Amino acid sequence: MRRRDLPWGLSLALLLLAGCASDPSGLRKEAVALRAEGRIAEATAAYGRLIASLEGEDCDSRTARADAFRELGGMHASFGEPEVAERSYRKALEIAEASPRLSSASIINLHSQLAALSYRAGRNDEAVARYETLLELEKSALGEDHQDVLSTLGILSGLLMKCDRSDRAEPLLRRQLALTERIHGPSKRESATALDRLAEALARLGKTSEAAALRAKAAEIRKKLCDEC
Repeated sequence: MRRRDLPWGLSLALLLLAGCASDPSGLRKEAVALRAEGRIAEATAAYGRLIASLEGEDCDSRTARADAFRELGGMHASFGEPEVAERSYRKALEIAEASPRLSSASIINLHSQLAALSYRAGRNDEAVARYETLLELEKSALGEDHQDVLSTLGILSGLLMKCDRSDRAEPLLRRQLALTERIHGPSKRESATALDRLAEALARLGKTSEAAALRAKAAEIRKKLCDEC
């Protein structure tokens, strides 16, 4: 068995029991250094000691504990262990969403990581649900006109199109177009791309006249930009 391929049960045992008390900042540096060297089992044990040293329920301790699980998840994801990564991200999210909730930024980041794992694993229905949750969280925390909201709209609408759900993608693509025009301007290349994406959904839904008009508008934008070069 390769050292980095320890079963989750053994990894969890290392996380919870590896633990001699030590300075959290020193333990984190040790874990990060071991991760950088690719010594995953040892890094997992170091993260276990770090997590065991953060037993307090004050905001700072909970934040540090959630961050340790998040870093652990990122490590396993980067070394091709998505199932282990997902369990670590879920644990981090459980800590972050417990009352009182931790920062919106940390919760949004964890939902984003979990959504991406679902997408890459081909669990499309689950990925759609997770990106829908992420979208609402971003809108609430960042506002309707934020670039991150625009990015998530693009991912979610693209995933729905991939799942042949053009009916559900259409309203998202309309929102994406409106937001793209507000952020980038109605005569920019990004808006032309958004027009084409909406046109594709409309064509699939049989709305051919509107689709043709949007494609013509996108082509006009691109021609003007090309003429200005």
